[in-house]
Amino acid sequence: MKYLTVSILFVFLISSCSVKKGTFDKSKDGTSGTGVEKTTDGDKSGTKSGDGGNTSGNGKVSNGQSEVQKIEGHFNFRMAGYKGVLSIENKDGLLSGTIVFHNWGNGVPHPLRNFKVNGNRIYFKRSMQTREELQKYGGTTYFSQDFYGIFSDDFSKIKGYYRYLGAQDNWEAQR
Repeated sequence: MKYLTVSILFVFLISSCSVKKGTFDKSKDGTSGTGVEKTTDGDKSGTKSGDGGNTSGNGKVSNGQSEVQKIEGHFNFRMAGYKGVLSIENKDGLLSGTIVFHNWGNGVPHPLRNFKVNGNRIYFKRSMQTREELQKYGGTTYFSQDFYGIFSDDFSKIKGYYRYLGAQDNWEAQR
C-alpha cells in the first residue's frame, strides 16, 4: 500500500508539471537555483530554474503573499531515522537550499543541487561526488539522492519521497 501511494504521488508530480523553455543564469556559486521571474506588469511571477531555464509556477498564493516569501525559512527535516534542518532562502532572486543533519555528518550545511519549486511542489538533489565534499560534509561514500515533495496549503509542511540506489523512502519537513 505504501508503494502504491508513493507511486501515485510520483505520477501526479510528473504529470502535473508544465514546462516552458527559456534561458536563465545560474546562481552566484555556479550551482542551480530557483528564482522569481520578473515580469513587466508586476502582477505575475513564477519560479525559474537556473539549471537549464525551465519556467513554471503560479506566482501568488491566496493571501497575495508571493510563493517565495511563503517558501523561505527553516524546516525540521526527517528521513530514514535522520533528523536535521532544511533551510530554504532567497538570495538575489534565486531560491536555494541546504540540509544539515543533527545525527549524521560534520554538522556543516550541505548545499542542495537542482533546487526547483513549481507551485506547491519541490525537487532537489542531495549528493556527494568528490573527496572534498566527503571531507567537508562528513560522508563516508559517494552518493546521489533525488527528493520530491509537496508543500501543505499553508506552506508549513512538506511531505514527499526520495530515491537512493534504486530504492525509495519517505521524508518530511515542518516549520
